[in-house]
Amino acid sequence: MSEENVELVRRSIDAFSRGDLDGVLEYFAPHAVFDWSNSRGFDAGVFRGHGEIRAFLARFYEAFGEIRVELLDDPVEVEHGLVVVENISNSRGRDGIEVRARSTFLITIRDGEQTSLTLYHTMQEALEAAVLSENVELSLDLNDAWNRRDVDAVVALWDPEGVWYPALEGVTEGRTYRGHAGIRQYFEDFAEFSGQSDAEFPEVHDVGDQVLGLGSAPFRFAGGVELDQEVAFVHTWRNGKCVEARTWLSHADALEAAGLSE
Repeated sequence: MSEENVELVRRSIDAFSRGDLDGVLEYFAPHAVFDWSNSRGFDAGVFRGHGEIRAFLARFYEAFGEIRVELLDDPVEVEHGLVVVENISNSRGRDGIEVRARSTFLITIRDGEQTSLTLYHTMQEALEAAVLSENVELSLDLNDAWNRRDVDAVVALWDPEGVWYPALEGVTEGRTYRGHAGIRQYFEDFAEFSGQSDAEFPEVHDVGDQVLGLGSAPFRFAGGVELDQEVAFVHTWRNGKCVEARTWLSHADALEAAGLSE
């Protein structure tokens, strides 16, 4: 267990209890996901990035004059970078009504920052969610290999007839890439245009034989132009190999394609 990750979670929750908005955001990645959709009370929804998280927390602090979060036990790192925290929140509304609620946070951490926090009602729900499906693990492995520019590792996860539909049609001239040779060709084509495009996907959903990822990527093109871009993917898996991958430069487009439009 990483004591650094557990301590980071403790400090973040302490800041939340103090009502220290800037202190809370200090521990979240700029494109983190704050998933409060399981809330039975206040402002259920999913909030992405510092701007949306700040606005949500500001509403939360406005509604409750006093907030205190008590940990029922030490945070548990069930896997590296995946921490479960069971807690009781005590809050007092501006009208004087007191609310006491038990819940569990599932928090993902990467490179010393929280990339997502999801609210669950019970520890069991959070632990079940923490067990990643095989396909989700494969998609995360594929993205890591892609970020490392490890062509052989990508090919090892690719079906011999798998098809890749890139988002950057302006770069690839609308081409698709098929099979192992196609993947190698894509890396050659894209290298001419960009020196950096490490995509991070803090939000990943298992949707049957497909995996949906929502995140962002910094692009630095050969001409010196830099762009921090919203990105998303849908991977289709069969027998441990990727048979189709599609990417978008819009979360909304990917959610619609996956049948999960908000």
